[in-house]
Amino acid sequence: MSLASLEEQRNAAVDRAEGDMEEAVRALDGTERVRAEADVLRRRLRDEGRYEDAVVVEPPSGAPDSFEDLWERLGAFEGVLVTAGKSKALELDEAERARVWAAKAWNALRALDSYAQAARDGFNGGFYQHCTSDRAGAVRWPHKQLVPCESDTTMNRWGAERIFAVPEEVDPTGHKEMQAHLRLESKGSASPRIYFQDDTKGVTGQVIVGYIGPHLTNTRTN
Repeated sequence: MSLASLEEQRNAAVDRAEGDMEEAVRALDGTERVRAEADVLRRRLRDEGRYEDAVVVEPPSGAPDSFEDLWERLGAFEGVLVTAGKSKALELDEAERARVWAAKAWNALRALDSYAQAARDGFNGGFYQHCTSDRAGAVRWPHKQLVPCESDTTMNRWGAERIFAVPEEVDPTGHKEMQAHLRLESKGSASPRIYFQDDTKGVTGQVIVGYIGPHLTNTRTN
């Protein structure tokens, strides 16, 4: 087989892979759009107590296609306070899988927001229990992609990387250690993570997201 023929086959395989990714993202966008609309309807019903108001005049758009876009839409989450630095998140936009990660990050924030709203309504469990419950209307995150804490070795050697900004009413220093995180990817050097602090039963009544960005240093990356 000639070198030119091999090159043509390689290019065709790359084109197919890119097409598959685009199709997956478009499908996710459609799903997210429906779910986002349902969230708005449920919130209206709960907050206004009126079941006749069941039409969304201007439903939110689907999942963002970049972290730049995601950052512009953080105001959609009443139960999530993002203190994370924007620059680290935007580093992810340079990666080939940026669109997929941004869509996953959007769904992760929706799950955290859903949990915060549930806590406000009297749900007594933590985020793990929220994600494994069968409560109607709950937006869940795959529990296998939730890591509640880091290893002792990781914290002893690289714990300083996991200290993030929080409101001073949460901690007078304006910073707090966060170990709980969500995996947006399990393979590769970037393997994005979202670190958060559950303050739903604290002074803010929200989930504080202190970091969105590439994988931090641990025993596997060092």
